[in-house]
Amino acid sequence: MAKAKTGRELLHVVPAILDLLTRIPYLRVPWSRKLWMAQEMIRDPSRLHDFGGYFFPKPGVALTLRLLSMIGYTACCLWMVWRFRARRAGGIHLAGHAARPVIRFLTHLLTVCLVTELSFFTLQVIFLTHRDLTMGYVISNPLMFLTLMGILSIPVIIQLHPEVLYGLPRWREPLREPATVAAPDALGEAQRSADTAPEGDPSPEPSDDPDGHARFRELAQRIGQTMDGQRPFLDPDFSLDDLARRMDVPKHHLYYCFNHIIRKKFTQVRSEYRVRHACRLIEAGQTREKTLEAIGLEAGFSSRSSFIIAFREVTGHTPREYLRDRCTTSE
Repeated sequence: MAKAKTGRELLHVVPAILDLLTRIPYLRVPWSRKLWMAQEMIRDPSRLHDFGGYFFPKPGVALTLRLLSMIGYTACCLWMVWRFRARRAGGIHLAGHAARPVIRFLTHLLTVCLVTELSFFTLQVIFLTHRDLTMGYVISNPLMFLTLMGILSIPVIIQLHPEVLYGLPRWREPLREPATVAAPDALGEAQRSADTAPEGDPSPEPSDDPDGHARFRELAQRIGQTMDGQRPFLDPDFSLDDLARRMDVPKHHLYYCFNHIIRKKFTQVRSEYRVRHACRLIEAGQTREKTLEAIGLEAGFSSRSSFIIAFREVTGHTPREYLRDRCTTSE
């Protein structure tokens, strides 16, 4: 079974091997000769047919084989994605709610790649069958525009799927039920809302791992304990990378936990902890000895403006308004 799986995985390198084989003669050409060929191609694209000795097989056949292998490979990958459903694959548990963004990302990416390859292949066929084409015609052709747009959209698609960019959690062992731990104040409400979602919310797809959230609920509790106990947020440079190192947890696990369990961004949770710490300092009468700006810096904010903005977002008041209300209440 393992050998069969390895054999299937080796099929992914077939397009790369084919591309390398067709380029071997060209790789042996001196750099000065390659530069001259490029200049000649820019001046007259039809000169490609005169450089047959630098390719195996001839340029038209080599280019066609490379593109056809890419198109075939992309189409096969897209077909496999369409067949995929959230299930156990090779001993890896991937919950339904985690599979959906992966399938969506791969579908978008492969579709764009396939359209780009087909448009470029069509343009190449036109180029190879017409020797009188100019570089201006090639550049101004709508197919070239479609090809360039497809290439430029690939990094955009990747950026639009950050959960895939950072990676999704996978396990190779059965999940254990987490120990019962009280939810920290700052994360408790978010965790309870995630565990008791409204009936109208779309339910996750069936999965071989019905307890896919169990480990991440435990991780959310550990995050709260770390923030409450160690107060790493007091460091102005505290980041998600620092939290990952401190907790010895992969960064993408934390990213997934914040987005799908706590349902708040890391920066938002960090600001809430800092604001709560600043509120405790104000309530403890620290303003008799320190300015509000100093309290904000002590709470971990890097500037006065970021302190005021975050304070207003969390409490609905500015630090000065909060202090005034506290003084009024105490009187």
